[in-house]
Amino acid sequence: MAQLHVPPRHAVDRPSLRLLLDEGQSGPATLIVAPAGAGKSVLISQWAAGRGDLTFFWIDVGPDDVDAAHFARRLTTALTPLSPGVADLGSKVVAADGGLGRPFVDALSERMQPLPECVIVLDDLHLLANEKVLADLWTLVDIVPEHIHFLLSSRRDFRLGWGPLRLRYNLLEMRQSHLAFDDADAAEAVARISGRALTPEAVSVLVERTEGWAAGVQLAALTLRDTDDPEGFVSVLVGSDRLIADYLGEEVLLAQPEGRRETLLLLSALKEMNADLVAACTGETRAADLLESLQEQSMFLLPVAGKPGWYRFHHLFRELLRYRLHVNDPAGETAMLVRAATWSLEHDSYEKAIGYFIEAERWDSVLDVLLARGSDVFERGETATMLRWLDAVPERALRRTPDAQLLRGILLGLSGRAAQAEDLLRELGADPDLTPGQQLVARSYLTGRVQFRPSPALSLSDAEEAVRLLTDYDGYPVPDLLRLTSVEMLWPFVLAAGGRALFLLGRLPEARTWLQHGLDTPGGRYSAYRIHLLGSLALVDVWEGHLERGLDTADEAIQLAREVGLLGHPAPADAYLARCFAAIAVGRTDAAVSALREAEALAALNNRTQLLWLARLAKTLLLGHPFVDDEPIGPPPPVVATELAHARHAVPLAASTSPLPVPLTDRERELLAYFPSRYSNAELAARLFVSVNTIKTHMAHIYRKLDAPDRDAAILRARELGLL
Repeated sequence: MAQLHVPPRHAVDRPSLRLLLDEGQSGPATLIVAPAGAGKSVLISQWAAGRGDLTFFWIDVGPDDVDAAHFARRLTTALTPLSPGVADLGSKVVAADGGLGRPFVDALSERMQPLPECVIVLDDLHLLANEKVLADLWTLVDIVPEHIHFLLSSRRDFRLGWGPLRLRYNLLEMRQSHLAFDDADAAEAVARISGRALTPEAVSVLVERTEGWAAGVQLAALTLRDTDDPEGFVSVLVGSDRLIADYLGEEVLLAQPEGRRETLLLLSALKEMNADLVAACTGETRAADLLESLQEQSMFLLPVAGKPGWYRFHHLFRELLRYRLHVNDPAGETAMLVRAATWSLEHDSYEKAIGYFIEAERWDSVLDVLLARGSDVFERGETATMLRWLDAVPERALRRTPDAQLLRGILLGLSGRAAQAEDLLRELGADPDLTPGQQLVARSYLTGRVQFRPSPALSLSDAEEAVRLLTDYDGYPVPDLLRLTSVEMLWPFVLAAGGRALFLLGRLPEARTWLQHGLDTPGGRYSAYRIHLLGSLALVDVWEGHLERGLDTADEAIQLAREVGLLGHPAPADAYLARCFAAIAVGRTDAAVSALREAEALAALNNRTQLLWLARLAKTLLLGHPFVDDEPIGPPPPVVATELAHARHAVPLAASTSPLPVPLTDRERELLAYFPSRYSNAELAARLFVSVNTIKTHMAHIYRKLDAPDRDAAILRARELGLL
């Protein structure tokens, strides 16, 4: 569980607002929208402190959560201590469109069932600049168990995505008008912070000038500590919230001793800080005392939730300090950023190090850190984050570093941006200025297009060229990017690509030879590659009619994925497809649908269109007629096109003989296969592309034909009859 924020000592209690939050518990979510400094986080922390009957999970949303995989891991990590079943969902994100994906949302909702009555706080949700993730978050809010409540705090409103939920549940929404201080609140805050009492008239002026903005009142109270004319000071406050913050920030800074003021400015370069980091960046020998002193003086220094000993400045106060530092001492700002990055690297916080190096515009250092990363980037699905960092580096700096361009091409491919990857890698592979080793990496990783792009014949040609280069390799240096581009690791990658291309072309014996060769190479022992190779080999087995052998090979791949924590990675997609087609061949509808669901979700993680064509073929065979749906991009590979042509005359599973007096229709059999999933009627309608009323009609027909009063009884009866 993420550690809760601790309310500041000077915080004013707001019983009426806490009561509102209590009442909001009747719905699945509460939304608090107000400007920075309005007191959103403080109110939530006060409410949480008084609700010992509830379990709270607090997540501070940050810019890195734009990456769906990153956000999913943070969410599942927070929930895991009280619901271990969510642990393996952290990387199981369908991100073809950049979102979390419905399979992840459905699975997370189901596995939240064991949680106690709880509140999941997502603070600073406005920093989640990914509309697809937000849309999936609204879906999650809509389907979570009744004892789960989301409390969402944001500076930005979400009227478009939030609207349907508002109408459906009459959700509580709190705005600045709710949070604004009245005269009594402001008077208490001023007295607590400044130790001075204002006249009622001066308090009214202060509330009027700040419009009850909590941070404005707090800033005013800090300034009142040192002014000789508090009543006069309050009377001259004018301007908007932003202008008030600027003016009062200047007053607060000017009231500090010169040495302290300089320290505050330097510290604004740090997003978060602890005593060790502050000491390393400033040379301050008593850094812990400094941080404690800043807290005691209410200098907008807040503890970071879940990280004992770590602090951050209030966002507005930091912006003011940072602007002044940037204008007055740019060299000092850069030096602080570089020291913070260096310290972060020494303490294994490479993400923070890269962020600081980017701010300092130390592009060579950014590339050095990225080029030193290992295969965990690939295994943990962090390629999108790595690409975002690379995209921050100016083109001129990338051009100076061919290895960085190669890394970008590899990451583009692994992230599903296959067209861009292909263009870049072809350009690099033909660049005479690159070393033979760099050209070898480019030509080898170009073969990765096979599962993403049409024309497997072109993929096979690329693979054959890469094999020739690998065969002729005579010991020249080869860059090792992500620990995946040594010659030893390139062999299984290229052989897997060639084997897949041959399979998609329908040349099965040759495909088997390439894939088996890949498994037998030293690099073929690498778990992620072995899962890929085994899954593709299982598909070849099944296509050749060796069903038992194919299932054994697919099971080996899936078991290995389970052992090394890659069940949520795209690697096992081929194996699940092999399971699906094997089940279709023996008429096991339930097993086929289950395997297909997993395969399609994994293939969509990075938009593997050639596998999605195989999934489309499986749906067609299950239905017994061409499947009507949006087609994957590009023409189907030959092995799929051939089977799709035959599928026009196929008999749907379980349709040739029926144990029922009145057989189920094709659509009813398709719907029945989803009964054990526990999807709601709305979810079933979305998956089958029909209306909810149509789903209800089909379900009524199924109940009548099975002589079952409800869904549970229908599942039992269908299993007795071998229909499930």
